[in-house]
Amino acid sequence: GEALRRLGEAGYRKQLDAAADLAAELGDGALMARALLATYRGTFTRAMHVDEAQVARLRRALELLGDGEPPLRAGLLALLGTELAWALDAGAGERASDAALALARDAGDRELLADVLAQRQWSVFHPIEERVATTRELAELAAESVRPALRFDAAGSALFTAARIGDRAAAAAALEVLRQLAAEIDQPLTHWMLAIREATAALIEGRVDHARAFVSSGSALAKQLGMPDAAAQLRVQRFWIDAEAEASDAARAALRAAVQIHRELLPFNWSSLAFRCVELGLASERDAVLASLAPGLATLRRGQTWLLSLCGTALAAADAGDVALCAWLHDPLAQHGDEHANFVFGTLGSVARYAGLTARALGRVDDAERWLTRAAERDGAFGAPAWRARALLDLAELRWERDGKLGAEARAGFDEARELSSRLGLAVVSERAERLRARWDRS
Repeated sequence: GEALRRLGEAGYRKQLDAAADLAAELGDGALMARALLATYRGTFTRAMHVDEAQVARLRRALELLGDGEPPLRAGLLALLGTELAWALDAGAGERASDAALALARDAGDRELLADVLAQRQWSVFHPIEERVATTRELAELAAESVRPALRFDAAGSALFTAARIGDRAAAAAALEVLRQLAAEIDQPLTHWMLAIREATAALIEGRVDHARAFVSSGSALAKQLGMPDAAAQLRVQRFWIDAEAEASDAARAALRAAVQIHRELLPFNWSSLAFRCVELGLASERDAVLASLAPGLATLRRGQTWLLSLCGTALAAADAGDVALCAWLHDPLAQHGDEHANFVFGTLGSVARYAGLTARALGRVDDAERWLTRAAERDGAFGAPAWRARALLDLAELRWERDGKLGAEARAGFDEARELSSRLGLAVVSERAERLRARWDRS
């Protein structure tokens, strides 16, 4: 099974699952653990979902092991934390990862500790200080290792964390390491992981055509490898590409259809739909999704998509003029204002933007201007032109409403946003710029 995985054969996972199931029948926890640990593909088994069968196997192996074999137990717990990345109870994954980390530290095995920290990147996302510390420790351990696969995992963690804090140089360096290691390892799984990260980086930088190409190559590899979530990966990645490049009637029709069935989707998908409704000017659909979102915000899982959910909801609430919801959202957004709302397939840019939009809805114009200015600066410094353009349009609109005219500063920001969106082919941002210009011309 492990050899088939390295070769990129679609049957590798079935082979390993069969081995794990046979070991379970024999009551051999150690053998079952080794089979399960070999299934790790560098991330969770199913994007946006929990692989319940895999979770059940991991828990059975842990039961069979008991308190023996601490290194194997640590590995299983780390993998369990990864597989619970999309569980509605985010704490379940964190608890498994915490237990794995404690065992690894007690064992005093630096390679084991590195493996646990590498998988912890899928389990623990908040607070950002812990994320940064984990990424740094993993990098130090990986540098000692002779295993390129471990160094690849460490570089992937470094890329995600750098994007989260808006460190453009660190993100570029991590991506270059990933490219070098993918060429060195030269296995389909590694090339697949690289394609996902390349696509996300290209999308953040406004290189939409490049993002499409990377998504296409990654999807082909996912199908070759027989990944059960290949279609789901493709849908999510296309959604975020369309969020930049598609503002057509067909895009609006597809979004209306998605909103009609949004209650059938997992809740962490809803804020993305609300965000898209705002950008495409679908007010009634925005309100339908917002009505579903608001009641569950207080118990929203603090996982990979937590900031993404807060930001998407904030945009919808501000656009709808929901002052009460904006008041509730503003403080947590402000607390994370120096971060970026990214996840594995995309980003919503600087969190400061959404602190600014909620402040504006609350009538705190000066605060809103400060936050939106910070967002434009941070997105610009990070090399995220689509998100800088959005923040500049927010600022231009705010200043126009405050001053009753389009002053020189607002005009300069508007012109830059319009130029960026036109040059990069960002249809959604371009459409918004033209709507704003039409309003100003009428006034």
